[in-house]
Amino acid sequence: MKIRTILLTIAAALVLTLHALAAAPPDKGAFFSEALGTEKNFRIYLPPDYAKNTKARYPVIYLLHGYNFARNNPDRLLPEEEENHWMSQELVAPISNCLFTAKGGYDKLSACLNANKVDLAEGVIAALKEEYPDLKFPLPPAIIVMPDGDSSFYMNRADGAKQWPPLDGPEFFNGFRKGGSGQYETYVAYDLVKYIDSKYRTIADREHRGIGGFSMGGIGSMNLLLGHPDVFKSVTSLSSPFTLTDMLTDPFSLSFMKGSVTDIPTVMTYDANPNKDSKIDKKFLMANDPYYRLKNLQRDDVAIYFDAGAGDTFAGRNNFETFRKFQALLDKKGLKSSPAAHVIPGTEFNAKGMHTGRYWRSRTGVLIAFHLKAFGMVK
Repeated sequence: MKIRTILLTIAAALVLTLHALAAAPPDKGAFFSEALGTEKNFRIYLPPDYAKNTKARYPVIYLLHGYNFARNNPDRLLPEEEENHWMSQELVAPISNCLFTAKGGYDKLSACLNANKVDLAEGVIAALKEEYPDLKFPLPPAIIVMPDGDSSFYMNRADGAKQWPPLDGPEFFNGFRKGGSGQYETYVAYDLVKYIDSKYRTIADREHRGIGGFSMGGIGSMNLLLGHPDVFKSVTSLSSPFTLTDMLTDPFSLSFMKGSVTDIPTVMTYDANPNKDSKIDKKFLMANDPYYRLKNLQRDDVAIYFDAGAGDTFAGRNNFETFRKFQALLDKKGLKSSPAAHVIPGTEFNAKGMHTGRYWRSRTGVLIAFHLKAFGMVK
């Protein structure tokens, strides 16, 4: 009898475990990228009804992380960085769950965020109310994909290397951890999108596909939208400069960039073995500058959002000169952008508008709502 009881207990536990797995789909994945010649990890958020509503298809939002400042430190590789950042610091999963399940107005959304222990939920609510005061919940659900971008700036290397330093070489070369950059634009815009559309129940067209990111991911997402408007409909770029040519040809700014984001000079040089002192190829730089990509954009059916907090020193160089120049070009081309004021005042709920995860968390609800509006799914 004791053995029978034990077996029944194990069986019951197994059933509960299987039910739990069915209710909570895995939020991690990996696939082989032809562009990079290796397997890459990603995090994925699937809507609460994904497992049950098996006939439903969903729009997709791709979110790109920022530069991992610990990546080239032999003693540190922070686990919360790279593809994990949006989940661990911007809290995409609990915020999205509330956006897609809360029923009613902002009071219901606030109650849900607090019940799910979203730190500084007031910032999420305040940002949404400011941009979309009449929004009602729940919002139409979406799949959210967060890929590993290493320290690539989501650009294809000028030298054509699939990944550099080579993955089959030593862990470090010239002070860089192997595989920090490569053909990352192709990897995201084509390999990843193709895989996600084949593996998950997506609405597999550009009208329901958006991209966004912060810092390095903000530059990358703007470049990807402007370089591949046939793939992406909308972009939400946070805390990023958009006139890279100005920044990387000015001696003072170039020195700062080489000292702080050391991988970027290696991406933009044709040297066989680039290092921090390699000379940047200006023609290649201009081809990967959001400002010049916007200049060459031939279509007007894209939705563009960009912002940064008032305390942001990366995007705010020379009193947000990059924002002013970019917006002037948008105006010249007759393209609209959001929000009305791209520089967001700092508050106690958005980290005083500084370049940090707490600020980006406060904008997470806004960027999801923006994409859904761009897809025509929210009025």
